[in-house]
Amino acid sequence: MQQSSDAFLHLLADLGAEIGEDLSPDPSGVLTLVLDDESFSLESPEGASFVYLQAAIRRLGPNRAADLEAAMRLNLFGHPLSNAWLALDPEGDALRLCCALPIDGLDTARLSGFLEAFAATINVLRHGDTVPVSGTLDTEIAQHFVRI
Repeated sequence: MQQSSDAFLHLLADLGAEIGEDLSPDPSGVLTLVLDDESFSLESPEGASFVYLQAAIRRLGPNRAADLEAAMRLNLFGHPLSNAWLALDPEGDALRLCCALPIDGLDTARLSGFLEAFAATINVLRHGDTVPVSGTLDTEIAQHFVRI
């Protein structure tokens, strides 16, 4: 069992009181939320100065190299990922959206706004054409890249 940081627990308790929900982490210190029909997890282990968020986006297609290259392009400068990044989960051979949010100075309003933005980014990545399948790159997103 992993303990959560006190600041994280207080922040969740305050946010939970504001929205009328119990936002207690599970025994492993992880809280799984569903916001706007998108699920994701957040945690802040004891001694951590960050809240870590992560969500499974999708499994890689048959052309892993092209899928990974496209994901890395989305990571460039964090646009359009709201300061999050895509990572490879080797256990599930899947892309995960990850973020580390500093706890210092974080209040319920900022956390709530960030959780909404994170859920919206998950939605775009899971249901839009932003993370291409086997190397096809959505032209709306591609316009933000610099080709060399």
